[in-house]
Amino acid sequence: MQAAHSPSSSSRVKGEGAASLHTTAYRIGPHRVMLHDASCYRLAELLAPAFAPFEEEGEVNDSVLLQLMVNHQLEQEESSAVSEEKTLSFDWDDAFCRITFLASGEHLITITPKQSATTYCLRSHASFASAHLGLPMNVAADEVRFVVNNYLMMLYAFAAAPHGLLLFHASAIVHQGKAYLFLGKSGTGKSTHSRLWLSTIPQCKLLNDDNPLVEVDSMRQKVTAYGSPWSGKTPCYLHEAYPLGGIVRLAQAPVNEIRPLTQVAAFAAVMPSCSMLRQEASVVHGAMQTIHQLVQQVPVFSLRCLPNAEAALLSAKHLVGASAQTSNG
Repeated sequence: MQAAHSPSSSSRVKGEGAASLHTTAYRIGPHRVMLHDASCYRLAELLAPAFAPFEEEGEVNDSVLLQLMVNHQLEQEESSAVSEEKTLSFDWDDAFCRITFLASGEHLITITPKQSATTYCLRSHASFASAHLGLPMNVAADEVRFVVNNYLMMLYAFAAAPHGLLLFHASAIVHQGKAYLFLGKSGTGKSTHSRLWLSTIPQCKLLNDDNPLVEVDSMRQKVTAYGSPWSGKTPCYLHEAYPLGGIVRLAQAPVNEIRPLTQVAAFAAVMPSCSMLRQEASVVHGAMQTIHQLVQQVPVFSLRCLPNAEAALLSAKHLVGASAQTSNG
């Protein structure tokens, strides 16, 4: 899971008190997300343009995956009352993060942006389906956007995992009506490979450059890739969905070589790129089940490559060809 840009602007959103409650509904992937804003920050405006394409208008009757309440009632950290075995700390791109597992089944999640002295604390409930974030007053606008955006991304990934949906760290391309995902460790050239497809292969467009979504519908034997509001440093926020035609895991090499992976090898290649909380049983079990079903239905390749057009042509030949065989089969 990749954080969005770190805050850089010194502008501040001013407010003399908490605003009235404003609720915004978003359709992210196949799920609804509700943002309840009782802060002074006008969060729906701050989160645009990344979230604006996903906003829903009017009455919607289906269920909600995630609800986030934001106001100025600050949560208190309780990590001192919890053993270290129940606290997870990690360095997360442009922020430090800690998750504390409470005896009640709730979680305290803190985010400290690296360019900030402020630590933000969120309390999640009901297997991440609802959460509360208290924001201090007079915080820089970019920092508020950064914090709320990344809390929403994290909560969505954890809440969606038991429902057959994965948040990938990947770059996603659409070609002839199907989506293709490029995976790999940071710095292996996922975005570069996407750009090579865009410049080399006709009828391509970028779906998402950092965190696309993948849903596996086991009942209908259907795998769908979605754009998301989280696209890293590339502003590509498409509220679109396509059948997933294939996945390739990249590795830098002095030659261009591609090979199909068995289901066992494909599972091992895909899993590191999926956002999950391995310490939470419901999240990790849901993610593992979904990955298992995914690699049974979608071809996965390993590509050792150079950052050149030949690598894009090679991967396109095999991915598109395998996708066509899967569809015909």
